[in-house]
Amino acid sequence: MSQMFILNNPNDARQALCKVACAYMDFYEYWLKLTNLEERYDESIEQYDLETWLTGLSVYNEVSSKGQKTGLDEANSLLRETTNSFSSLLSNSREGCKSTLQSILQLPQEIASAALGFSVSIPSVKLDAFLRFFFGYLEDEGMDFDDKELYADDVEIVDIFKSIEVKFQRFLQVLEQVQAMDVSDKDTRYTQ
Repeated sequence: MSQMFILNNPNDARQALCKVACAYMDFYEYWLKLTNLEERYDESIEQYDLETWLTGLSVYNEVSSKGQKTGLDEANSLLRETTNSFSSLLSNSREGCKSTLQSILQLPQEIASAALGFSVSIPSVKLDAFLRFFFGYLEDEGMDFDDKELYADDVEIVDIFKSIEVKFQRFLQVLEQVQAMDVSDKDTRYTQ
């Protein structure tokens, strides 16, 4: 059963954000491992079965160029389907996290600050750009702030993020601690 959160209550807002952020971080980790596994699998086939690699593995349950479906083809298809499924789960969890964070950042300053554990002020017209930067930062394992290619037209967003980076890093550490709890604790971790 889903828990209902009232976002204008700082404790509920924080719990809601922790819940969706931990789900997002979990799915990101799974997706990242699967994409790495896909790359390693491809490298293994290239190394140990060059003929198959050169002629191409069939992708979506198609027959290979050799005229038959092989175990390598089947493994490749299943791995790709699994990676694509987790990519969808990641996308959905990212949107849920983005929506919750956006809702919190649109709350009155004192409620948002209490929910996040630090103060941040983002002009409403810059909120979408900030969220794109925020998730880009998470998924790129920390962007280089001096490399502003995507955000060169919006230095204010980078400056806002720089101003909260240390506090944000601490927030991520807390989320990682929550995420690392035993599976038996996962049902109660958001209410503590």
